[in-house]
Amino acid sequence: MIIKKYHHRGYEDLVETVREPKKKLGEVLVEKGLVDTKIVWGIRLQEMLSRAALIAALTLSSLPVAVKAEAGSLSTVVHVSAVVLARADLNIIKQPTALVLTDADVRQGYVEVDAASMFELKCNSRSGCLLSFAAHGLPFRETSINVMGRTVVLGPGGGLVTLPVIGRTTVALSYRFVLSEGTQPGTYEWPFSLSVSPL
Repeated sequence: MIIKKYHHRGYEDLVETVREPKKKLGEVLVEKGLVDTKIVWGIRLQEMLSRAALIAALTLSSLPVAVKAEAGSLSTVVHVSAVVLARADLNIIKQPTALVLTDADVRQGYVEVDAASMFELKCNSRSGCLLSFAAHGLPFRETSINVMGRTVVLGPGGGLVTLPVIGRTTVALSYRFVLSEGTQPGTYEWPFSLSVSPL
């Protein structure tokens, strides 16, 4: 028996000893030789282990992970997911800054420019991208554009063209500008600015 026998009167003295200096009962028992010091060390060790287990539990509960315990072991499974945003980029390789109209162009009513615009297009959207033609209000009734093997017709205000591009490719555009009535020969600012956005 680790705790030694103590008679009734000794118990009353023990209570008084604890009450006066406000000592812990365990300390008084050790001082009086009534409790083996080994039990004190065991209690302190038990407290330390309890604290460590509590800290570990609180730490794991604050993580956004799934915890699975098997056969006394603790393993952590972390699930990671990522969303790739759709993106499209356009890099102009060449494009005229001006368009020259001659008397012959005005007489026939239109002017053609082959492979006038060339650009590199990068797009990661499975749906492709949208090519925007912003017009500068020049005297054209309409514009036919050959783009990737098909012809699209835009009005004087420009417009949008869908391109089924995934990855990287080089695109060349050929134009046919149909002139409005009263258009005069001369040098004009290039009619369109290009931009691209993913679908």
